[in-house]
Amino acid sequence: MLAVSCKQDISIQTELPIRFSLPVEGQLGPNKVRAVMGDPGQTETFAYPEYAYVFAVLRLQTGTQKVICQTDIQLPEDSWETSTYHGSLRTSDNAIYAYNKSLKLGLPKEGISSAKIYVAMSKTQLTLSNYNPTTENEVLDITFTLDDALQPFLGQIYSTPYNYKPDGTTYYGEITDISQGNYIDLLLYHVASKVDFIWNIPQDKQQQIKITNITAKNLYEGECYLFKPMALRHGTLSTGYDLQLANDVAGTWWSGREYFYTIPYQTVDNVFPLQLQFSIKTNETSTYNLTMRKNMTAADEVFVPWVRGQLTLTQPKSGTEVIEVE
Repeated sequence: MLAVSCKQDISIQTELPIRFSLPVEGQLGPNKVRAVMGDPGQTETFAYPEYAYVFAVLRLQTGTQKVICQTDIQLPEDSWETSTYHGSLRTSDNAIYAYNKSLKLGLPKEGISSAKIYVAMSKTQLTLSNYNPTTENEVLDITFTLDDALQPFLGQIYSTPYNYKPDGTTYYGEITDISQGNYIDLLLYHVASKVDFIWNIPQDKQQQIKITNITAKNLYEGECYLFKPMALRHGTLSTGYDLQLANDVAGTWWSGREYFYTIPYQTVDNVFPLQLQFSIKTNETSTYNLTMRKNMTAADEVFVPWVRGQLTLTQPKSGTEVIEVE
């Protein structure tokens, strides 16, 4: 197991074992499928996470803070197992997929009154904005770079959201008893939102209309919060990356369903806009731009939203339209 530690002079007094898992339905892994938490109806194939990033914010008895961390920890593929969760944290059901080893975090000799543990993991290595934070604020401000290489793995990045407080007061990754033999057990959650999009042309209209291309436009790329997945604010994007959802094949001319993951963001009017562009062919091909707006005013402040949109075409469309979605 390879791990890169923060560059600090740490005299080890004890080790804090950290256990972690994912809420699941079914199983993960190569050639296994499961429906993710909040999934609007499709199952999907997931690969095992291969890298972990651990940051511990220690509150010392002197009243000061100390941050220790390990990054790019390699997770062996054979170290996962299905279990049953009996705790009170949010899960999609009682099944979890657990890493069956502990990550042991070395702690310094100074008297520690409490620690907040922040963990992220990913199928592929992440490029972080800060590998050596010295305060909790610096930990919470860590971003990862979403670029072309990382886009296919967005659905396989997980973290401990910083503001998840099941009792309304205490961060769920906080531990106050750091005695020898004690440990902390964490559930991690998706950083990216799943978008599930369904389209349909009624059978009696299929001789007149067909869809020859669907592209998700201007998806967010750049710096993304690792532990604050709901904190990204931005205007409606006019640049970003595009993702083709359907092309000119008979199987998707009249109906289809595709899902993808994207980093959620909120505009100043508390909307998460998703932009789609269609090529619609009748006697000639027209371009139809659709923005699906999810109202985020009452959105969960902790967990990223799952978005479902549906388009039924009963007549040719062109130009620009905005619809509200779930």
